[in-house]
Amino acid sequence: MMLITLHIVAIGAVIGITANFAYSMGKKDGLRIARKEHED
Repeated sequence: MMLITLHIVAIGAVIGITANFAYSMGKKDGLRIARKEHED
């Protein structure tokens, strides 16, 4: 039972970090794309 709980916590942490990293990367790319469209 403890092992399952640890797995759920670990997987949740990995997903959270990955989602946060992807979100911040996407935000930077989104700003860059928006800026590019304004320049054209």
